[in-house]
Amino acid sequence: MIAEIVEGWYNLLTKKHPAIQFMVKRRYESCKDCPFRKGIAGVTDMCGKCGCHLKAKLHSYQSSCPINKWSKVDCIIEGDSVQLKENNIIIYNNAEF
Repeated sequence: MIAEIVEGWYNLLTKKHPAIQFMVKRRYESCKDCPFRKGIAGVTDMCGKCGCHLKAKLHSYQSSCPINKWSKVDCIIEGDSVQLKENNIIIYNNAEF
Protein backbone atom coordinates (compact mmCIF):
# COMPACT_ATOMS: atom_id res chain seq x y z
CA MET A 1 0.00 0.00 0.00
CA ILE A 2 2.89 2.42 0.71
CA ALA A 3 4.21 1.84 -2.82
CA GLU A 4 0.77 2.75 -4.24
CA ILE A 5 0.68 5.97 -2.22
CA VAL A 6 4.19 6.98 -3.32
CA GLU A 7 3.40 6.11 -6.95
CA GLY A 8 0.20 8.15 -6.85
CA TRP A 9 1.87 11.27 -5.41
CA TYR A 10 4.82 10.91 -7.82
CA ASN A 11 2.49 10.65 -10.84
CA LEU A 12 0.34 13.52 -9.57
CA LEU A 13 3.32 15.83 -9.17
CA THR A 14 5.47 14.85 -12.16
CA LYS A 15 3.57 13.04 -14.89
CA LYS A 16 1.11 14.84 -17.12
CA HIS A 17 0.86 12.20 -19.86
CA PRO A 18 -2.59 12.07 -21.50
CA ALA A 19 -2.88 8.38 -20.50
CA ILE A 20 -2.65 9.26 -16.81
CA GLN A 21 -5.08 12.14 -17.19
CA PHE A 22 -7.50 9.81 -19.00
CA MET A 23 -7.25 7.23 -16.19
CA VAL A 24 -7.74 9.85 -13.47
CA LYS A 25 -10.79 11.40 -15.17
CA ARG A 26 -12.34 7.97 -15.73
CA ARG A 27 -11.80 6.95 -12.11
CA TYR A 28 -13.03 10.27 -10.72
CA GLU A 29 -16.33 9.88 -12.60
CA SER A 30 -16.93 6.78 -10.44
CA CYS A 31 -15.84 8.54 -7.24
CA LYS A 32 -17.51 11.93 -7.51
CA ASP A 33 -20.93 10.78 -6.28
CA CYS A 34 -19.72 7.99 -4.00
CA PRO A 35 -21.26 8.13 -0.50
CA PHE A 36 -17.83 7.33 0.99
CA ARG A 37 -16.14 10.37 -0.59
CA LYS A 38 -15.26 12.91 2.10
CA GLY A 39 -14.13 16.53 1.95
CA ILE A 40 -14.39 19.30 -0.59
CA ALA A 41 -14.28 18.20 -4.23
CA GLY A 42 -10.85 18.76 -5.75
CA VAL A 43 -9.37 20.21 -2.56
CA THR A 44 -9.51 17.73 0.30
CA ASP A 45 -11.12 14.72 -1.39
CA MET A 46 -10.57 11.61 0.73
CA CYS A 47 -11.84 8.06 0.39
CA GLY A 48 -13.89 7.33 3.51
CA LYS A 49 -13.36 3.59 3.06
CA CYS A 50 -9.56 3.40 2.87
CA GLY A 51 -8.58 6.89 4.08
CA CYS A 52 -6.49 7.73 1.01
CA HIS A 53 -6.26 11.18 -0.53
CA LEU A 54 -8.24 10.75 -3.76
CA LYS A 55 -5.99 12.89 -6.00
CA ALA A 56 -3.03 10.63 -5.21
CA LYS A 57 -5.02 7.38 -5.24
CA LEU A 58 -6.54 8.17 -8.63
CA HIS A 59 -3.03 8.73 -10.08
CA SER A 60 -1.69 5.34 -8.96
CA TYR A 61 -1.86 2.60 -11.61
CA GLN A 62 -1.67 -0.09 -8.91
CA SER A 63 -4.47 1.27 -6.71
CA SER A 64 -8.01 -0.04 -6.82
CA CYS A 65 -11.29 1.15 -5.35
CA PRO A 66 -12.08 -0.51 -2.00
CA ILE A 67 -15.72 -0.96 -3.09
CA ASN A 68 -14.77 -2.19 -6.59
CA LYS A 69 -15.85 0.81 -8.68
CA TRP A 70 -12.51 0.65 -10.55
CA SER A 71 -9.48 -1.65 -10.64
CA LYS A 72 -5.71 -1.42 -10.94
CA VAL A 73 -4.43 -0.58 -14.40
CA ASP A 74 -1.60 -2.18 -16.35
CA CYS A 75 0.45 0.39 -18.28
CA ILE A 76 2.21 -0.99 -21.36
CA ILE A 77 4.78 1.25 -23.06
CA GLU A 78 6.33 0.24 -26.38
CA GLY A 79 8.33 3.04 -27.98
CA ASP A 80 5.95 6.00 -28.29
CA SER A 81 2.89 3.80 -27.83
CA VAL A 82 1.13 3.78 -24.45
CA GLN A 83 -1.69 1.42 -23.65
CA LEU A 84 -3.72 1.10 -20.43
CA LYS A 85 -5.55 -2.09 -19.55
CA GLU A 86 -8.07 -2.61 -16.78
CA ASN A 87 -9.16 -6.21 -16.17
CA ASN A 88 -7.42 -7.13 -19.47
CA ILE A 89 -9.60 -4.67 -21.40
CA ILE A 90 -7.86 -1.85 -23.27
CA ILE A 91 -9.18 1.46 -21.90
CA TYR A 92 -6.58 3.75 -23.52
CA ASN A 93 -4.35 3.39 -26.57
CA ASN A 94 -2.58 6.53 -27.79
CA ALA A 95 -2.06 4.91 -31.19
CA GLU A 96 -5.84 5.37 -31.69
CA PHE A 97 -5.75 9.14 -31.02
